[in-house]
Amino acid sequence: IYAYDIEGDSLIFAISLGNFSLPIREARQSKYDPRVLFDPEANRFIIVYLNGTVHRVSKIIVAFSKSSNPAEGFNLYALEGNPLDNDTWSDYPHIMVSNEDLFITMNTFLDDSSNNSGYVESTIRQVSKNAGYDSLALIEQYYYDIKVAGKNLFNSTGVKGGSAPYSPPIYFASNRALSLTNDSLFL
Repeated sequence: IYAYDIEGDSLIFAISLGNFSLPIREARQSKYDPRVLFDPEANRFIIVYLNGTVHRVSKIIVAFSKSSNPAEGFNLYALEGNPLDNDTWSDYPHIMVSNEDLFITMNTFLDDSSNNSGYVESTIRQVSKNAGYDSLALIEQYYYDIKVAGKNLFNSTGVKGGSAPYSPPIYFASNRALSLTNDSLFL
């Protein structure tokens, strides 16, 4: 993770995902797929990345900056990577914020799968961004079993606001990328 001050033309800090994760006991596996966003409403940063590629150790690491200056630290959380308790692990995150919440979308896969062969379903997680900024417990809302005509949608991605986050309702774009005959996008 590199934080750079473009106005001061200086590096604020640089740290590996491994060292950034040290405070999280559950984050001892491979780390990958980092995402970062700036929340213009709160003037804070959110970092999300994944840990582990089997259901027993899969975690979603979420970090909320303690202030507008990322050098002042982050509140870190380890969310369950197998929240539906169906022996899957989470992969390929996308993140977005609304006025109140952080949304994390994931694809879930069976252990030992490769190249989307073990895809099971996509999920959406919703947590209060203010709870994360204030270092409070995160209460998650899960959305899953997202289908059209009985077929799972793939790669759900939150539709972000332009210069500011949206208020509810929140929209997601998705497709059926694993279907050879799909020609549709879903909102």
